Amino acid sequence: MAEIKRLQSQQVFNKPIGIVQPSTSAVEAGRNLERLGSQMMQRAFEAEVDVQKQKGIDAARGFAATNTDGEIVYRKLPQGLSKIAQREAQPIIDKKYSAALLSDMKAEAKKLRADFDKDPDGFDNAFSAYVKKTAELTDPRYKAIAIDVGAEIAGQNTADIYADKAEADDAQDYKNMFDAIEAAGQDLEAFINAGAPINDGSVAHAKFINTMREIDELVD
Repeated sequence: MAEIKRLQSQQVFNKPIGIVQPSTSAVEAGRNLERLGSQMMQRAFEAEVDVQKQKGIDAARGFAATNTDGEIVYRKLPQGLSKIAQREAQPIIDKKYSAALLSDMKAEAKKLRADFDKDPDGFDNAFSAYVKKTAELTDPRYKAIAIDVGAEIAGQNTADIYADKAEADDAQDYKNMFDAIEAAGQDLEAFINAGAPINDGSVAHAKFINTMREIDELVD
């Protein structure tokens, strides 16, 4: 009869198996893939920023600060622009409005110069009133620009009118003195032709001395 052996069970104990070290090449490959993904995202972001900046530039280039009659019209930025595009467009549009204000004010100053050709104070009062009204009607964003530009144009033109007036006054003074000397000379000639004495103390002699003094002043 065959002998049946009984299976002997063995006691099992937990034993440490140590830390499994991953493959170095696999770790490096994972890091490279992560860096590549970050670089691709950064390039995509930078490319989109450039696209939005160009959209802002294009929108600003097509933006008109005046209407067909040359009048300044204040409008907001075109709808649909991103914040990046808006930041790129706004400085260009600001320059357009500044240029339009400068052009308008120069034209008004030229017109008022004709009205107050020899009156610097009259010009200054009239132009200052114009600048004040323009600033009140201007978009708040450009109010300070309107005041600064207006003050500069007012100063330049007022100074020019003062200079022109002084030159005109000097020319008139010269003409008046010349006319007076010429008239005195004619009077002196008439006295002499009439036989008036020209010795010291005579009227003719006094006129002669006075005429010579005026000539000296005119030459000086």
